[in-house]
Amino acid sequence: MNVDSLLADTLSRKLRMITSIDPIMAKKQGGYVDTLDNTFMGVRSKYIASEKLRNQPNAVGLGIDTSKAVRADVFYSDIIKAFENKYGKLQLSDCDMKSPFGQKFRCKKVVKNKQKMDILMNSRNEYLYDVLMKENRKKIAVIFGAKHFKGLLKMLKEKDPSWKRIQ
Repeated sequence: MNVDSLLADTLSRKLRMITSIDPIMAKKQGGYVDTLDNTFMGVRSKYIASEKLRNQPNAVGLGIDTSKAVRADVFYSDIIKAFENKYGKLQLSDCDMKSPFGQKFRCKKVVKNKQKMDILMNSRNEYLYDVLMKENRKKIAVIFGAKHFKGLLKMLKEKDPSWKRIQ
């Protein structure tokens, strides 16, 4: 393995510690949630149906000119950095290192759900907020998970009460 592949492996394992999601498997499956058959990483989940989760729409299908699109989500490394800055360095155990990707993750859970949701929701909302505050265009389409919407809109309205959702 070269240095880049070692770093990528470490980041993937740390991300799996935080999210409980196998990033390699998620990429192979085209995403981690499939709301058509209520599966999460290929496993049936009552949570998806109970929360009425939906797959995010394709920007092109919505008529959005993607040539002007801006990627406004964080990278895996940003999630890990935000987590470690707030909660301390993640230490990979022997189990973490020996657990292959593409199989059920059976190592001891060390990241609390509250920490996970704080990082996955708040840090991503803050990043998107910063991107939006730098944007000069009058019309902006944001394709983001619905669970993020309430927190993001609150941040936007605190800065400028004229922000609104158009359905």
